[in-house]
Amino acid sequence: MLYHPDAASYQAAWAGYVEKADAQLKELEPLGKALSDTIDSLGKRETFESTPDAATTLKAAVMGAAKARLIAIESHVDRVMLGVMMLAQADAADSVTEQTLKLQKEFVGDVVHLRKAADLLLDARVAPHPQEVAWLEGYVMALERHARDHLMEATRHLPPDQDLSASPVGKAALELAASIRLLASEIGKVLTAQKLSPQMAARVHDLTVEGRSTQVQEPPIEEAEPALSAQESAVSEGPSKSGRKHRRNAKARILRAAHRLHRSESRHCPRRKRSPSNWRRSGSSGFASRHSRRAGRDSTFSRWRSR
Repeated sequence: MLYHPDAASYQAAWAGYVEKADAQLKELEPLGKALSDTIDSLGKRETFESTPDAATTLKAAVMGAAKARLIAIESHVDRVMLGVMMLAQADAADSVTEQTLKLQKEFVGDVVHLRKAADLLLDARVAPHPQEVAWLEGYVMALERHARDHLMEATRHLPPDQDLSASPVGKAALELAASIRLLASEIGKVLTAQKLSPQMAARVHDLTVEGRSTQVQEPPIEEAEPALSAQESAVSEGPSKSGRKHRRNAKARILRAAHRLHRSESRHCPRRKRSPSNWRRSGSSGFASRHSRRAGRDSTFSRWRSR
């Protein structure tokens, strides 16, 4: 749904993009389930010791499960980036351009850190890292704030009787909010990823999907906070609890943020008829300024796809 003289063609292209992305993620589900079952089975000492070449099989299952989740994260990141681009193109009055450019700069910069944190937390051999968990929490809270601010700004410029979804910039803001909600939900899954016992992990230590040691002891992310949340206090500075309970609590906080965003969208679009397909539509990519959006979009996509 890129607004252009040929808006219908852009809307059709957007719908096709969403359908294809959803289909690709759907195809990963049975694979992810099979890999998870393998990790559960070979993660038991008795099964491991009685299975030929168990170490190789378990390593492959751990790597495959992490890769599948990283692919899902990348898909949702792409949707957010395209949602940002759509909002910039739809914003003919420049009413939200300043906020949008800020989101683009911060979000694209933090994508690298997002992938690093997810790479470690998704690997079943890596012990929980409270610093990465806190970083992801702050990242999601800041994205939620950006989505909410864009909805509020788009609403502010609407005529009194116009529905938000009837406005090009309002519709784009809704798509961006939906994209961020999907990404937040996917990050929540990272925080409760499968973990092998320390004893079993020691038997299959190797490298993560990104090529880092699974025996890493120190948090590898240099910045404790994502740039997105530099002005937020969402991440506690006190000592974090490790283990399953802490990760479940962190996931719950992230999912609550996604639900708040859902309610925020509903408040800003009270007359909109909602259907399940509305929430599946979201978007991905960068823009620069009003006079160089196309160049900014192409370079942003090139950098992301080349990684």
